Amino acid sequence: RADQSDASFEIQAGVVAAGMDAAVQLALLPPTPNPAVGRLRLSFTLPAAANVRLIVLDVTGREVATVVEGWQSPGRHEIIWDRRSGRVSAAAGVYFARLQVGHDERVRKFVLAN
Repeated sequence: RADQSDASFEIQAGVVAAGMDAAVQLALLPPTPNPAVGRLRLSFTLPAAANVRLIVLDVTGREVATVVEGWQSPGRHEIIWDRRSGRVSAAAGVYFARLQVGHDERVRKFVLAN
């Protein structure tokens, strides 16, 4: 059956670790809610344990916040980002979440509103 929707989609490649569910791939899921007025949920999946870096960038590419940095177990991870950038809250605007795992990278765009 053909897909007749106009919804956007993304094709992602991943490596499945031995003993892991074949559906678990490296992915950075869409941030929610989007746009966000308060906190933002950032979720990602890992096929195997890995050293992970999840950061938030502004539209100029400047790093605003490091959300996760370090070793993470395989599976799904959800992080609530409170919009903090140091001691202040990130301003309203367009941002990007970037997940780095080894040489692989995933990026998602989101909006922070007042």
